Amino acid sequence: MPQLRLSPLRNNWAMATMIASVILGVGPAEILAPRSACAGDVVFGTAPTVGHGRQRSPTLAPRARLKSANGAAPNNGSPNQNSGGFETSVDRHLEPPQLQSDVQPASYDTYELEEPAWVEGEYVESGGEGMDSSCAGCDGCGMCGDACCDTGCAPCAAGDGWLLDGWLAQGYTWNPQQPVNRFNLPVTFNDRANEYQMNQLYLRFGRSVVPNAGQLQLGGQVDLLYGTDYFFTTSRGLETDENGSPTWNSEDGPRGDGAALYGLAMPQLYADVFVPIGDGVTVRMGHFYTTMGYETVTSPHNFFYSHSYAKQYAEPFTHTGVVAFVPMSPQLRMHGGFTQGWNNWEDVNNQLGFLGGFDFTRSDGRSSLALTIHAGREDDLGENDRFAYSLVYQHHLSGCVTYVFQHDFGTEQGAELQRNGLDTARWYGINQYLMVNMTPTSSVGLRVEWFRDQDNARVLAIPIDDQVQGGNYSALSLGLNLRPTTDLVIRPELRWDWSDVKAPGLDIGGPFDDFSQTNQALLATDVIWTF
Repeated sequence: MPQLRLSPLRNNWAMATMIASVILGVGPAEILAPRSACAGDVVFGTAPTVGHGRQRSPTLAPRARLKSANGAAPNNGSPNQNSGGFETSVDRHLEPPQLQSDVQPASYDTYELEEPAWVEGEYVESGGEGMDSSCAGCDGCGMCGDACCDTGCAPCAAGDGWLLDGWLAQGYTWNPQQPVNRFNLPVTFNDRANEYQMNQLYLRFGRSVVPNAGQLQLGGQVDLLYGTDYFFTTSRGLETDENGSPTWNSEDGPRGDGAALYGLAMPQLYADVFVPIGDGVTVRMGHFYTTMGYETVTSPHNFFYSHSYAKQYAEPFTHTGVVAFVPMSPQLRMHGGFTQGWNNWEDVNNQLGFLGGFDFTRSDGRSSLALTIHAGREDDLGENDRFAYSLVYQHHLSGCVTYVFQHDFGTEQGAELQRNGLDTARWYGINQYLMVNMTPTSSVGLRVEWFRDQDNARVLAIPIDDQVQGGNYSALSLGLNLRPTTDLVIRPELRWDWSDVKAPGLDIGGPFDDFSQTNQALLATDVIWTF
């Protein structure tokens, strides 16, 4: 069995501070020094989502080589096998109801917590979700820091809690290695090398419930996503059949199982019911993003164009089920419920999973902590337990600087193949983010991450103990957010990945450049237009 190794980025917080100081042209002490105000405080990141699920591998190369080498793919009941390829955790936004206080939940990442913020497309004010009286009659956003603004700004919410909006996200990723298969794997979403991608043409329609209204309310939302990102948000039983083949998208494409490069997905379709019991309970029923992790599928709510390994491989993207949000105090909120598992519309093993956690925000709004767990059986026969949790800590170092720490851990029984039988596979990692407002229309961010796929069941999806070496993946991402207009965001990004994963017996020299290299550099940029 591979042994646990210390992260090669054990000093990455100090490194992040030093790099940011070089970018800003100031000393580390000045970056960390508290400030009373910052011109153009803006919103970074996004609220956590609820649900990632099974996904098919973007290519068949790892499995094809494994099959040709051994005669058959391992029948280990892993989600990778069940879904026909490697599975990722790419989306987690639920837009959960807000606490009835002036402090936003830990899952929301904003610089000025006392100001209303646009979160997952809905305006949030103290005391409720989906409504902001300051937006009444607003026909656009002001400067960043105003009541109707976030990264790039978004149109004001319609009255009475109704929401109708969307965005177009498109980009280009330059890979100097020029991989033959034209994939940037194991990087997903912006996964095509040296090729234009329309990642998301996204539409949302729905109605929010207002927790402080003191009466029974009904709401809900439906999301439609067309573009190359559809592939990473599909759910079994909806966009794909039980065997992983598409239900309405084309099967004639370059992705795993021949899936098309462009397609249509419906990552959210849910109803909300607010019941005025105690401080109010909001029950969400249907198909929704997961509440796990920090990053989300929706492009406008992430600082970076690319995604972390934790988002891609440690967490689900969507769930289908029922979850309740219960405020316990002005700072603490609990949530819990049952799901059909990871990225499932229908669960073939007919066994429910549990999704639950809490988010706590300090009374002064400077720090927040969120913990979410999911437990259940994901294999087709319903015999092997999978457990995963995500811990996210956010701290506003000043009005201009925010630091985020994320830790993920997961296990699955029977997902690793050893000489003496099946064993439990494990994965875990650490992400750190440092984001700084430079001006009212620009910001800079640094992401440092380490992910350990101890048994190679998540990323490479070849969980054979005596065939694959290593299991560490590290990445350093440096990005900008530029907002030339209120409805436009440009996100250039430089990313460097490296790994110790190899499988010489399967002709795999590394996870990058069509499975031939142990490192990869990417220069990418995308443009997001909100409407």
